[in-house]
Amino acid sequence: AHVQGANHLRVFSYPLDCKKQYRKRKETLIKFSNSQSVEIAVQEIKRNIQNKPKRFMIMVNPYGGAKLAQEYLEKIVEPMLYEADIKYEVFTTEYEGHGVDIAVQYDREKFDGIVTISGDGTLNEIINGLSKRPDKCALSDVNIGVLNGGTANCVVAAMLDERGERGCASH
Repeated sequence: AHVQGANHLRVFSYPLDCKKQYRKRKETLIKFSNSQSVEIAVQEIKRNIQNKPKRFMIMVNPYGGAKLAQEYLEKIVEPMLYEADIKYEVFTTEYEGHGVDIAVQYDREKFDGIVTISGDGTLNEIINGLSKRPDKCALSDVNIGVLNGGTANCVVAAMLDERGERGCASH
């Protein structure tokens, strides 16, 4: 958060506490010697994030795992997206295979990527749906994010293993 003319910059983050297995909002106040330094920092931050994805399709499977995906979206994910000024549209799966149907309709002009709050099954449906698109959308051209919402979350665990972060395979 930035106030014009202020000599500080308030930064919000959601670091993962691997021991407690959750993210908690952290607020950091960075003080500058003058407001001009703050303006330079803000412009540099904006320049560095201008090409980052800012519009997401969020696919939620309310039936997976402990059935907490919708609550996770509302209480944790949406506040983070709001603070990051990221636009999104939520698509809720209603039946087995619905993720395929939704992903086939993915609009690359409207969204910068797909984020799923689900388990491995819905992620698999997204990948299958994208591959069935008439334009043969290359999976490498679509940003796909996975927020654990299933039971075992084996795909996420495998990805985190690859990065040496296996102990953090929970939301």
